Amino acid sequence: MRKPKITRQDRLANEIALHLQQVSRKTWPVNSYSIEGERRTEWFVKDVLKYHRTMATTLNTLIEEGFVLRRVEEFGPTAEQVRQAPDLSEVELERPMMLLISARRA
Repeated sequence: MRKPKITRQDRLANEIALHLQQVSRKTWPVNSYSIEGERRTEWFVKDVLKYHRTMATTLNTLIEEGFVLRRVEEFGPTAEQVRQAPDLSEVELERPMMLLISARRA
């Protein structure tokens, strides 16, 4: 995959992400989804560096690099997991916890 370049758009996305962290909410709408690039966040530890990419960029990059997509899942808790841990329903049902992609080289 290509190494991400940090652009003005990346810095703007990072500033927006940092501002959103200061807002007291459990979940966020998909603000600035189309603005790709570097973002810093707090995730288990402070100042975690991550790179946001749209689903289209992620999937198209895999395809362009010669991968065949086998399966795509938007992982979230099952009804049974929510029954066992009701706190999951407050946050984890609001948006996919993660995107899982199974792919293989063509």
